[in-house]
Amino acid sequence: QVKNENLDLIEKAGETLSLIRENHNSPFAIIEIDKIEFDVDLRKIATIWFGTDNPKHPGVSKFYEKGNVIVSGIPKLLKGNKSFGSPFILTPKQTRDLFNHNGWHNIIGFHTRNIPHRGHEHIQREALERYNADAILISPVTGKKKSGDFKGDFIINCYDRIIRSGSYDPFEVVLSAFSTYSRYAGPNEAVFTAICRKNFGCDSFIVGRDHTGFGDYFNETASHEIFDRIDLEMN
Repeated sequence: QVKNENLDLIEKAGETLSLIRENHNSPFAIIEIDKIEFDVDLRKIATIWFGTDNPKHPGVSKFYEKGNVIVSGIPKLLKGNKSFGSPFILTPKQTRDLFNHNGWHNIIGFHTRNIPHRGHEHIQREALERYNADAILISPVTGKKKSGDFKGDFIINCYDRIIRSGSYDPFEVVLSAFSTYSRYAGPNEAVFTAICRKNFGCDSFIVGRDHTGFGDYFNETASHEIFDRIDLEMN
């Protein structure tokens, strides 16, 4: 997504763009441009993605800020940028290799943007026991979130201490940061987060109450009900 004033950076389809993270000088990936869509109707797309076009919704507001030109193509991660400097960020290949190396075949995925609490711990252990799982992949969101949300590093550190305390014994746990930003898109984002964990090697996924929602934009069961219509071949 690009703002109009940055259009001079884009030539045409078939060109290659470098992707640079904020406050960094060197690119971490490149994208081969396949298509460029100009003057996109942001309100129409926002309604489809977020269920509202209200700019008071944090996901919608962030979407509007990015501009009404959408560039799509094939991204390629540059060599040497896979860990992004954190031991808690694993790629899908790394998690799959880890699961295979340990002989784990039934993995629960858990997505969160909050610090751990008793409710989450109960749900996680219940899922591990109910599906006779080998391990759980806990992957908190560590990218940008709305004001008032917990910082990613704090969430990771909390989970790290709980895991080291043996709270999940006798089950195995893998802690890996989910290096993206929160969209607060409710059921649509629930599907997105489930697909991502499937790519990481999970065959089951926990969908919480008002999963990835915000305020009263979605009812509390919307993120459960959407999976009645979409089959990801996950428990």
